[in-house]
Amino acid sequence: MNAAYLCGKVGEEDQLTSDIFGLLRYLPPNLILWPFLKLARCFIKSDSVGMDEEVGFCPTLSDYFFWPAANLPATPGNRALDRQPDLLILLTDSEKHSAAIVVEIKLSSIKHDVDARITNELDEKYQCTSELGSKLKLPESDEMYGDQLADYFRALRDNGITFPIRGSRSAKIEAMVANESWDAQKKLSAVPIDKKFLLYLTDAYSPPDREIADTLSRFGQASRSSAGSKLFWLGWSSLYLVVENELSSPSSATSSNEAFRKILSDILRLMDARDVREFSGWDKILMSNANPSDLCFWTPRWFSDVAGLDTRISESINFWKTH
Repeated sequence: MNAAYLCGKVGEEDQLTSDIFGLLRYLPPNLILWPFLKLARCFIKSDSVGMDEEVGFCPTLSDYFFWPAANLPATPGNRALDRQPDLLILLTDSEKHSAAIVVEIKLSSIKHDVDARITNELDEKYQCTSELGSKLKLPESDEMYGDQLADYFRALRDNGITFPIRGSRSAKIEAMVANESWDAQKKLSAVPIDKKFLLYLTDAYSPPDREIADTLSRFGQASRSSAGSKLFWLGWSSLYLVVENELSSPSSATSSNEAFRKILSDILRLMDARDVREFSGWDKILMSNANPSDLCFWTPRWFSDVAGLDTRISESINFWKTH
């Protein structure tokens, strides 16, 4: 299903979200989604409990909802929210246990710390374009300054996630979509507060520590540990490996189901075309006569915190990926 088209999304990140998770929704969660979520790393590094342990059950059903709304009114100590996460996944099992995961997905950008409702105000106040405004570092004291990940988790935790009913040319289809939205809202309202999570999915090969630390700082000291234990990070490359492993060593479900194999093959092809796969090393570089000023990064996202290197080197050094 091309969810991006149905939701009026045209960005590259949105299309990737639609392409990959639009295919995953047709697979049982135990095949790819659950092994993938088991690899998630908690925002709090000292917390050794994985997302699968936090969820506490093995899901037999997964429902995917693309671009829900995240809205909350202003309350003492918290500003109003008007944002739109990329995805919400509802997990359930045969015994009616349930969990909800709000997912923010990135391809080549960092998290945005300004919600859509106030973008125009920032454009005027700081005389910048909307694109720049979304990445603008505002003063800590500015009441409009928010955090994309913290806001999404707060909306999920405080029942601020809703499912917009998008119109259709067909009254029957619109009624069907409306029923699905109402059913999703009912399921989400039944999820216990301690089974609500946020997953930050990026194209990095290691956790984006600075972004994570900034998000954690948005929670008060008293709630930072409890909230942080529900926040997790994963890289796209981990999904590639899970899918690749399933295809190379198929489970009984995949080996007996040609449709599953075709879906997994399509996922790999899409991820390979978007270059969101595992880093497989670099070609040998002959450094004997190499000048650092002649070298530059091939794909900077493979490496983190290069600012700590010598400036003369970090601005120009380059590695090559092997295929």
